[in-house]
Amino acid sequence: MLRQDREDKGRGLARSNTLARYKLFVAALLSDPKRNATNAAIAAGYSPKTARSAAHRTLKVPLVKKLIAEREAELRAKYDMTAESVLKELAGIVHFDVRKLYNPDGTLKNLADLDDATAHALASLEVDELKLDSKTIGQTKKVKMFDKNSAIEKAMKHFGLLKDGGVNLHAGTVVISKEDAALCFPPNIAP
Repeated sequence: MLRQDREDKGRGLARSNTLARYKLFVAALLSDPKRNATNAAIAAGYSPKTARSAAHRTLKVPLVKKLIAEREAELRAKYDMTAESVLKELAGIVHFDVRKLYNPDGTLKNLADLDDATAHALASLEVDELKLDSKTIGQTKKVKMFDKNSAIEKAMKHFGLLKDGGVNLHAGTVVISKEDAALCFPPNIAP
């Protein structure tokens, strides 16, 4: 084999190893909720001693940027994670009405009978059966909803209605009079 052929073959192997390492880096990065690039570099095979600088360099590589963007787009499409879908879920929690859980006679509805918005607002449902001599004589049902206050706060942040921990009454086109704010907010956070 000629020297040039060996060099070309070696470069091809190096390129395929680099691409494989980039793909491992991207997979590790996107699977980490904190998006820790140093940990992703270590997972991709970089030395723990140099992982931080390797991560910094790797994030600047155009191919890596492209791989990240493509994978994020795939994940958003696969899980329907658009800004619109997330805001829709958040709005469902913000606007949740506990009365939708009950039948007119005051009994808890079956899960299958809940509309989608109500079902999405449920964090959990526990059913404990009360038994006497191995016979079920009743049930205790515990329904837990997602935290509405947290959802409201997240929505307010998204729409710019919170500023430095306080209520921003002039964010975007939203203007709330002090009288309306007093009706909407508890006294300890009213403007």
